[in-house]
Amino acid sequence: MNLDQWQTYPLAYQLGNVGAEVSRLISLKQKGDSAHAEKAFERALELLDMTIAGASQKKSVGELARLREVLCGFMDSSSEYTITGEQINNYFIPFALMARK
Repeated sequence: MNLDQWQTYPLAYQLGNVGAEVSRLISLKQKGDSAHAEKAFERALELLDMTIAGASQKKSVGELARLREVLCGFMDSSSEYTITGEQINNYFIPFALMARK
């Protein structure tokens, strides 16, 4: 999917899809499948970066950039962020529900 096409979707849809990749990443990481978890992580960042690129409000850009930091921290155990997979999934659930409507 290209950036122009991605930008036609509402923010809830975009973050719902990022959340789906993150959920996949968490599941794969828990199963010890680091190779596929890394691919899901890369896809989540790709989608999140396209979302950030199209964000029109400075406030949402800041939150999205912080979310990116947290996701990177989740993958890097030496990070200053201590967050669980469950906490990350809980962040994305409302977006997935909104995207379904």
